[in-house]
Amino acid sequence: MVSNHCNCHCFQVPGGLAADRFGGKWLYGGRVLLSSVVSLLTPAAARIHIGVLITLRVLSGLGEGVMVPAVYAMIARWSVPKYRSLIVCVILIGRIPTR
Repeated sequence: MVSNHCNCHCFQVPGGLAADRFGGKWLYGGRVLLSSVVSLLTPAAARIHIGVLITLRVLSGLGEGVMVPAVYAMIARWSVPKYRSLIVCVILIGRIPTR
């Protein structure tokens, strides 16, 4: 769990730079593909060795880290400037912490 969250926070800045360079659509699509493959391999990795499982969780964190910058890059390119803050607000409503 910790390896996922550490990578998630460490890769947000590089993810933002990559989203500006390559576009959020490709970065987000790659993240979904990576997350899907990691999820499929997780049960087998848990049976093989704990190190393999931790490696998969690190890869999962890498994908999580580029997700948020990719979403903001897509919003910046695809939304009308007049409604951009409304779109961000609607997207972030689901991310309100409940603590």
